[in-house]
Amino acid sequence: MTKKLFFLLLILFSYTYVYASNALYTPYEGVDFRYRWLDTAKSDTHAIEISGLHTSTPHQFGYEFQQVLGNDTLTKLGLTYAYKAGSHWAGFGLSSNSDKPMTSLNLIDFDVFYAFKVFQHVTEYENIKGKALAYYSRLYLGVEYSTNRLFLDGYPLPVIRYEYSKPGLDVIFGMPLTYIKVDFLKYSSVEFKYVPVLDMFFSYNLGINKNNMLQFQVEMENDMYRLSSMIKDVYYTEQEKYYTDTISIRFRYALTIKNTVRISPFIEFIADSHRYTSKEVKLFSNSSTGIGYSAGINITAFF
Repeated sequence: MTKKLFFLLLILFSYTYVYASNALYTPYEGVDFRYRWLDTAKSDTHAIEISGLHTSTPHQFGYEFQQVLGNDTLTKLGLTYAYKAGSHWAGFGLSSNSDKPMTSLNLIDFDVFYAFKVFQHVTEYENIKGKALAYYSRLYLGVEYSTNRLFLDGYPLPVIRYEYSKPGLDVIFGMPLTYIKVDFLKYSSVEFKYVPVLDMFFSYNLGINKNNMLQFQVEMENDMYRLSSMIKDVYYTEQEKYYTDTISIRFRYALTIKNTVRISPFIEFIADSHRYTSKEVKLFSNSSTGIGYSAGINITAFF
């Protein structure tokens, strides 16, 4: 028990990326609470999620807790830390996605990455309101090791991240994250995000005014779990995994109060959903839970 606790604490000081690849692009600091009820032909679940991102330059901290209650009780726990200063960007952390998280070393995943800024070009200029805005482009190259990827887990992969930003346009292009946001009209925008292999997000954001927004979103999301009943004492790549994926079409209303709190109720049509293990062939197994509906709410506090 003492050895396991020591090993767990040792790993705790070394993880990040599948979660960090999402968290580090987030354009705000704060805490997000989400409740989601999903009902399909073969699945009825309730999910509660709390996640956050906090920065104290040059340090950045992220965390995530999610619990899905239904036929299976599945939990996601994640802690991340990143350091970004000068030309250097590094991160590490710890996660456990399972029905019994953190109860075994085989149910713990870790990631670590390092990237070096190859170049950066920054220009400041005056916009039409007389405020100085930064225009920049930069490129990072590095390496990342992860045991909880949806593909090639347990192997190091290159990190490629090109960033381009100017008023009305933000782009992150590379591996493991591609993100594009284009502003149009006064309060409206289009967003696209892709994380390999099966995570994709599109959002059409129609701003009524500064505080009210209607959003039409399409999302393909895939989560990987290591169930306690399926884990064997083998290397990560040889362990059997349990996957959940959902394709949803979402309508959301977002109300922002004094730039500090955003309340966003939503309804969804579930176009397809699956539950399957890594040994099953998804297209030829009875893994589909069918079409259905979902509803929920996001409450975000900005810092």
